[in-house]
Amino acid sequence: MSLAVQIDWWFSSLRAESHLLTHNLLYDSVLLHCFHLYTCTCSRTDRAPCTVLPVPPYLFDRIAAYQQSYKSRLSPFYFLQKMSSSNDITPNLHENPAINLPQWKLSIYRFARTLMSRHDAYGLLFLVAPDPVWNALPDNILPPDGAGNPVFRARPAFPAPAPHANNATNAVLKAHDRQRQSHMDFLEARVTLVTALIQSIGEANRLAIADPVHDTNLLTPLAIINEMTNMHAQFTQLDIDRLRRPLHDPLQNLDEFRTHTAKFRLTLSILQSADPTAIPPRLDLYNLFRSSLTAFPHFGPYLIQYTIQNPLLQNQNHDALINFLLPQIHNIISSASPNPFAGT
Repeated sequence: MSLAVQIDWWFSSLRAESHLLTHNLLYDSVLLHCFHLYTCTCSRTDRAPCTVLPVPPYLFDRIAAYQQSYKSRLSPFYFLQKMSSSNDITPNLHENPAINLPQWKLSIYRFARTLMSRHDAYGLLFLVAPDPVWNALPDNILPPDGAGNPVFRARPAFPAPAPHANNATNAVLKAHDRQRQSHMDFLEARVTLVTALIQSIGEANRLAIADPVHDTNLLTPLAIINEMTNMHAQFTQLDIDRLRRPLHDPLQNLDEFRTHTAKFRLTLSILQSADPTAIPPRLDLYNLFRSSLTAFPHFGPYLIQYTIQNPLLQNQNHDALINFLLPQIHNIISSASPNPFAGT
């Protein structure tokens, strides 16, 4: 039995027992999610069979509970399976929020774009992107006005449709249905986005921004992002120490030398963005990187050669040393490999 037929059967049984009401669809995220799957899947023409119904992680347990309550009516959902966590907002702000904040925002933008994507090219990005980000998107840049001022596409809106007349034409009814569907899709997607945001900030941050009466129920996605930015935009000394820590990591394997150098440089780049004054002095960085190689004496001849070529301390730095060693790493690895013909 195809996925469309199974979902069709389930919703037909719910209709017969008056479980599928407009009120429930608007305020119950479980039914709303399933109805969205129903309308999307049953509108397909291929009716391709499917053995797995993907469900967002935050809804999985609730729908599974529905299975226990309505076993006979939910039997088509025996193949419930959590969606891949690839759409989760990661990194989150449960730990090291100041450090994770920039990447957390980028992850939100990626996640928001996956929602409502059939209604807008950028999905729900319009709910979370600040003006500089929104205005920089190619599809949002419009021809300048008569005075040469830049013009940008307005953020989309998906309002509920106005009531139509009793004698409305078929064209009006179809337009009304399309607007109603897009509005319902928007309500569902916004709930998904806000839920994912609240989960990503952690309980401590949620309590910090919660209203005594309304909790976080009235916060918009952008308001949540702004609250987190205000709380965690400044780095503490503990954050700086954590950011510096990878600079002290030794090379574990010769085959990982390129990754090791990239990690060292990335750490410095993050420190530069966080607090340029937290970057160690040039000579300290040079010695830190040299020290990270001490487990492998095979670097010795090349380090001596680099020092001969750069005898003055002002010319010695980690970046030049990395660039000197990278072309030699193949020879270094080869010299460290045992000779299979030795002793023959």
